[in-house]
Amino acid sequence: MLVPYARGHMLSDRYQILSTLGQGSTGYTYKAQMIDLDCPVAIKVLSLKRLGDWKILDLFEREAEVLERLNHPGIPRYIDYFQADVGSDRHFYLVQSLAPGNSLANLVKAGQRFDEAEIVVIAHQVLAILEYLHTREPAVIHRDIKPDNLIYQPNGQLSLVDFGAVKNLYRHTAIGSGTCIGTLNYMPPEQLRGQACFASDLYGLGSTLLFLALGESPATLPRWRNRIQFRSRISLSPSLCKWLETLLQPAVEERFQTVQQAQSRLDSVKFNWQEPRSAPAIPKSKKYPANRTSAKDSDALVTAFKVFFWIGLAASIRKIMLEQPSPVAATAESASVSADRSSSRPDAMAHRLSLGERSLLPQISDFKQLAIKAYADGHYPLAIDLFEALLVTQRNDPEALIYLNNARIGEQPAHTIAVAAPLKESTNPALEILRGIAQAQDEINQAGGIAGIPLKVLIADDGNNPNIAQRLATKLTSDPSILAIIGHFSSDVTLAAAPIYQQKGLPMISPTSTSVEISSLGDYVFRTAPSDRFAAAALASYQLETLHRRKTAIFYNSQSSYSQSLKNEFTTALYGDGGEVVTEFDLIQFSHYSAAEAVRQAQQAGAEVLMLAANTPTLDPALRVIDANQGELPLLGGDSLYNPKILDQAGPAATELVVAIPWHLQAHRESSFAQHSYDYWGGDVSWRTATTYDAARAIFAALQNQPSREGIETVLSSDRPVTDGATQIVKFLPSGDRNQQPQLVTVRNGDRSGYGYDFVPIP
Repeated sequence: MLVPYARGHMLSDRYQILSTLGQGSTGYTYKAQMIDLDCPVAIKVLSLKRLGDWKILDLFEREAEVLERLNHPGIPRYIDYFQADVGSDRHFYLVQSLAPGNSLANLVKAGQRFDEAEIVVIAHQVLAILEYLHTREPAVIHRDIKPDNLIYQPNGQLSLVDFGAVKNLYRHTAIGSGTCIGTLNYMPPEQLRGQACFASDLYGLGSTLLFLALGESPATLPRWRNRIQFRSRISLSPSLCKWLETLLQPAVEERFQTVQQAQSRLDSVKFNWQEPRSAPAIPKSKKYPANRTSAKDSDALVTAFKVFFWIGLAASIRKIMLEQPSPVAATAESASVSADRSSSRPDAMAHRLSLGERSLLPQISDFKQLAIKAYADGHYPLAIDLFEALLVTQRNDPEALIYLNNARIGEQPAHTIAVAAPLKESTNPALEILRGIAQAQDEINQAGGIAGIPLKVLIADDGNNPNIAQRLATKLTSDPSILAIIGHFSSDVTLAAAPIYQQKGLPMISPTSTSVEISSLGDYVFRTAPSDRFAAAALASYQLETLHRRKTAIFYNSQSSYSQSLKNEFTTALYGDGGEVVTEFDLIQFSHYSAAEAVRQAQQAGAEVLMLAANTPTLDPALRVIDANQGELPLLGGDSLYNPKILDQAGPAATELVVAIPWHLQAHRESSFAQHSYDYWGGDVSWRTATTYDAARAIFAALQNQPSREGIETVLSSDRPVTDGATQIVKFLPSGDRNQQPQLVTVRNGDRSGYGYDFVPIP
C-alpha cells in the first residue's frame, strides 16, 4: 500500500508538505511550501513500484516537458522535475505553481449552481486556454478537460490543471495501436480508441459545461445513437443548447474541428440570462457599444475575465457594503426635478417599486444582487462598476441597464418617469417592455439628458392584476416627482388604472394595451399600440381576400377585455365584408372539454378558419387548439399569440398561423432603430420593445418643451407629430390612440428564434 507523506515532510530540502490534494493508484498530489521563495506549490508524486505500465511514466515525463514550454495565466507554471529513491521504490516529482481556489466539480458538489451567463463566460475562458494549447508548436491536446481540472481562483480566473491526473489522466486502456487517456463521460469515442485530436478537448469542454448546467454528471442522461439527450433536463436557451450539441457530437467530423470554430459560433449564440427561451442574443460582433460598458478593451474574452474578477471580489464587496454606512444623505427635491425618493414610498407597495434598490424579476444572479445592494446603500460608484461588469455578459438585461443609468445619476436632480409591467407574472413580455424604455433612457442620458437634466426610470411590478395596478396608480400619482408613466401591459389592467391617472392628471402611455374600450378614457390616457379595431380589420381582410374563406370559429376569453374587444371587432369587420362567424368557444371553459372536441365541433359547424383571440392567461388552451387542429384549418390570432411559446411548443402545427402585431423588426431591417437595438441587446427585439421605445420618446420630446405633467399632456394631445419613433412618426388621435396600421406576420420554418420556426412579416 502506498503511504502518503506526512505534513511537514521535506522533499529535496526545498519543499515542505502541507496537505494532500489528491491520490490515485500510482501516487499522490500534494500542496507544499517552496521554502526558499516562501510560496505554495503543487507537487505530483509518481511511484515507480506502483506502475502497471511504463507508458504511465512516459506520460508523466512528457507532461513535465510540456509544462516547461507553456506560459499562460490559465495554466500552472512549471517549477521543477526530479526523482529520488524512497526505500525500495523510486518516486518521480513534478512541481508546479499552485492554482488557489476550488474546482468546478467541488463547487457544484457544495451546492453552487451556474446560470447561463456564467456558463458562457466559463466557456470563453476555457476556449482561450485551449486556443493557446492547440496553437503551440508542437500543439498540445489536454485530453482531460473536466470539472475536476478547472479551478476557479479567488481573483476570478479559471486555471486548467490536472490534480486528478495521477488517478484519471494516466488511467489507460489499450485499444488497437493507441492508448486511451482521459476520464469516462468527459471524453469522446475517438479518444477511447486512442485517437485524440483538437476536437476531443472540445468534447470535454461540452461535457463540463453540461455538468455545470445539470449540477450532476452527464452520465445520468439518456443517449440516443450515442448522442446525449439533455435538452429536457436543462434550462439553457435553444441556441446555446445547439452549440453544446455540436461540441458533444459523438462523430468527430460532426463536431467543431478547431477552437476558433467553436469560439466563432459561441459569439453568435443567442443566449439569455433571465428567460432562455425568449431573450435576445449575445451579438455576433465582439465589440460592445461604448455607452454600454466602461471597459476599454472591446474583446469579449477580456471583458469576461473582468466579470469573473468582480465575482472573485464578491466577499470583500459584501464586507464593504455591510460594514460601511451609506455616504449619501437625503436631499430635498422639487416637484418636477428629483432624485431617489424611495424613502417616501409607502411600505405597502415598496416591494413593487424600484429605482435600483431591489430587483423585481423572479430570479437574479448573486452578482446582480451585489450591484443592487451597492445601489440600495448609496454606494453609487461601486454600483456603477458592478452593473457595467454585469452587462458585459448579461447585456440583454434591461433592468440592469436602467439601474446603471439611475446609479450614474445618483442623488443629482433628475426627471423621473415610471414604467409598469408584470415582471414576475409575465416575465418575457415585461422584459421586452423594459428593453424599450431602457434603450430610450440610455440614449437620452448619453446625449446629455433633457436640457442638461438626466432621466431616471422607476420600475413598477403591477402583477398583471387590476387591483394591484389601481393601488400602484394611487401611489404613483401622489408622488409629484413622477412626471409620467409608461404602462400597463394588458388591457384589463390598463382599464383599471387609467381612470386614476386621468383623475390625478398623470400622463399615461400604454405600449401594449389594445382594447377599444381604452379609446377616449380621458385627456391623460394615450397608447402607442394601435387598437384592436385596426388588427381585427387586417385579419378579416386577410381571411376574405387572401385565404378566400368566409366562415370562422372564434376562440376567446370571456373574462378578458382585450379578448372580448378583439373578438367583437373581428366579428364586425368580418360581417361587414360578407364573412360569417359560425360558432364561438370560451377558452376559459376549456377545463370542461377538450380542444380536439372544440375543433371537431367547429368543423361540423362549417368553420373554414379558426380565429384565436386568446390573451396571455389563455395562451395554453390556445396552444392546445393549435395542436388539435394540426394545420387542417388556417389559423388567425391577435398579438398575444406573438409569443415564443407558440414557436417552441406548437412547432409545425403553428405553421402558417397569421398574427396581427403593431410592428416587426424584419419589416424595418434598415431602420436606425433596428440597428441600434441590435447594438444594445444583441438580437432581434419584439414589437413590445418598439412601442415602448416610442412611448418613451414621446414623453422625452414633451419634457423638452414643458417639463411638467400638464405640459406633457398638452404636447401629446396636440394635433402635431410629437417625435420620431422606432420607424414611424409618433402622433396621437384625439382619442389618445395612435393612427398606425398593424403588421401581419406568419409562422414559417427558420432559425432566428432558435426553435426551428420564426414569425416573419407578410408583405
